[in-house]
Amino acid sequence: MKNKSIEDRMTIAKSHKTSEETLVELANDNEWVVRCAVCENINTPKQILDKLSDDKNEGVLWSVSQNENTPQETLKKLAFHKESSVRGFVARNPNTPARTLERIVVNDDDELVVNDVAMNPKVTKRILDKIDLRNKVS
Repeated sequence: MKNKSIEDRMTIAKSHKTSEETLVELANDNEWVVRCAVCENINTPKQILDKLSDDKNEGVLWSVSQNENTPQETLKKLAFHKESSVRGFVARNPNTPARTLERIVVNDDDELVVNDVAMNPKVTKRILDKIDLRNKVS
């Protein structure tokens, strides 16, 4: 795989026909854009998404946070990442548990992240009420 161009590796990583073995290999690629492409593949195994949630590159973390197959435990961890953009993607991910969404609303200082929770399909009336209350107090 190393003899292929970055663009070719990205294409392979995004393909729904790519084997799990190849995705594992590409998840360890030196190029962050290739690792992002792995995260964007809906067939990427959960254990790879979990591993990539520890990546040092913010773009990779954005991609992990947006994949609907990212494990809930991984999303719970990323919900309190130092970068607000990562937290915002977690807030919008439909796989994020409602309890985690509520914790974001209660604990996150970034109003944009809190408002991202409102776009999540799992948002409950209780959570929306908490967002509304926060917005009135601000």
